[in-house]
Amino acid sequence: MFLSALLVLPLGCDAGPDSVDPEPQAPDWHAVELPGPRGLPGQLAVRDAVRCGGAWTAVGGVQLADPLETRDTRPAAWRSQDGVTWTALDVTATTYWSRRAVPSTVACADGRVVAVGARFGGAHGNPRITTFFEKNGGLDDQRAAFNLTGNRISGPAVWHSTDGRDFTIEEDVPGLADEEGFSSLAQAGCGTARAGWWSAGGMRGRR
Repeated sequence: MFLSALLVLPLGCDAGPDSVDPEPQAPDWHAVELPGPRGLPGQLAVRDAVRCGGAWTAVGGVQLADPLETRDTRPAAWRSQDGVTWTALDVTATTYWSRRAVPSTVACADGRVVAVGARFGGAHGNPRITTFFEKNGGLDDQRAAFNLTGNRISGPAVWHSTDGRDFTIEEDVPGLADEEGFSSLAQAGCGTARAGWWSAGGMRGRR
């Protein structure tokens, strides 16, 4: 299966123009308490979840209770078979920014998950992107040859991967690139079996 990451929060896409609107649902929601992952304690912050390989995987971070001078967050992930009982996963972070990243979106392909997160910082305060792939029942960070810093000069861009480790960027391409007199911004995206991949955002006129 082909895995694509837009580095944005996913949208809920319908099945297509011929689909029938489903009957309204009234789910019976119940709050559950997630276990704290091993490591420095703090407040848990869940950002996204996906059903993959017969289980739920949730990703987010820990806002440290006692922030360090150069660090106040760390990545975290959890897994559950039924959505009620959760287990904290080990997250291996080996770089300066991956140890501070908070995964904000998670995707599934071939029964494995890949998560994308970031931490703002550095000389220009840009988001420093980190990708995490599933390994040995936990998540490992993927070392990148460069930092992905959000918006591109040419407009929105898409990063896609077949294994969750090596990503290819598509930028300055028709449909994504800025148009004459307008600046584009992608804010969300999703994939559908019938219609392929979708990206949503907006355009702003230049003065």
